[in-house]
Amino acid sequence: MDKVNINLLPSELAPKTKTIKIASTVKKIAVIGISVYIIFVGASTAAVFLLSKQFDELTVKENGFKQSIRALEETEQRLILVQDRVAKAKLVLGEPSAKEEITMFEELVFFMPEEISVTNADFNRDFLKIETVTQNSQALVEFFSQVVSDDKYREVILLTFNYSEREGYKTSFRLK
Repeated sequence: MDKVNINLLPSELAPKTKTIKIASTVKKIAVIGISVYIIFVGASTAAVFLLSKQFDELTVKENGFKQSIRALEETEQRLILVQDRVAKAKLVLGEPSAKEEITMFEELVFFMPEEISVTNADFNRDFLKIETVTQNSQALVEFFSQVVSDDKYREVILLTFNYSEREGYKTSFRLK
């Protein structure tokens, strides 16, 4: 049986065919619009998800790069320190040493009377400067007579000779 459409409403109340066409077109446009909106929302959600994943990966890479940079900076600082130490070592090794003057001082102290105290010793590669203090003038005479008579010293120069009751005899002399 065929389907028969019976309309009990008067035909004046029925919508006009033009209105039905417009309503049908609006309905199609609404369905297409909602479909496009749903597709756009889905695509946007997927894009946000993918971009957040990429952002997380980039953050991890950035942290890795920062650690690498910190490690390289520390290595650079260590290299600069090593370079500085090597330069200083070359400078020290390149300087003529005062070994001879130190040996001279050790020998001098060995035969120095107990009454004489060394207050200062300046080791230079060319000479040895010594400052002494004593209360006993006889010990000072013995010491200087021994220094002057020793053939190890090319030159003995008395720089200062002072006396005060409180400190005693203060001398300063240079040996070459």
